[in-house]
Amino acid sequence: MKSLRAAAAAGRGIVKAKDDPTLADLERRVSTLQEQWRDYQRRFTSNYLAIDPDATSLRARLDNLQQQLTAQRAASVQVALAEAEAEASAAQNAVNQLRDDVAANQQQAKEFATHLNEYKALREDLNHV
Repeated sequence: MKSLRAAAAAGRGIVKAKDDPTLADLERRVSTLQEQWRDYQRRFTSNYLAIDPDATSLRARLDNLQQQLTAQRAASVQVALAEAEAEASAAQNAVNQLRDDVAANQQQAKEFATHLNEYKALREDLNHV
């Protein structure tokens, strides 16, 4: 859990795009728009790009998608952390239950051993009679 939280805080991805279809789609769309933007930058000057409606629209869509991607990554990280915490909690509950079961079994084994010793003592007494 600590390593997941540390990775999330450091901005390292703990959720892979293949595990989140929304994230994968956003990454694909951003990549496509980035390719188009790079193509525009190769073909046109920065002054022209600043006034061309198609270029400004493309840049705005790209910026918007990048913001959506950032937000989706953050949401995916929160979901992954919540799932990991739930799994850790369930595992801890299972460990606690197993410990309780072991303690109960040990108590039963002690009681059985006590009764067995009593039985042996009584049997021994009976054999002497």
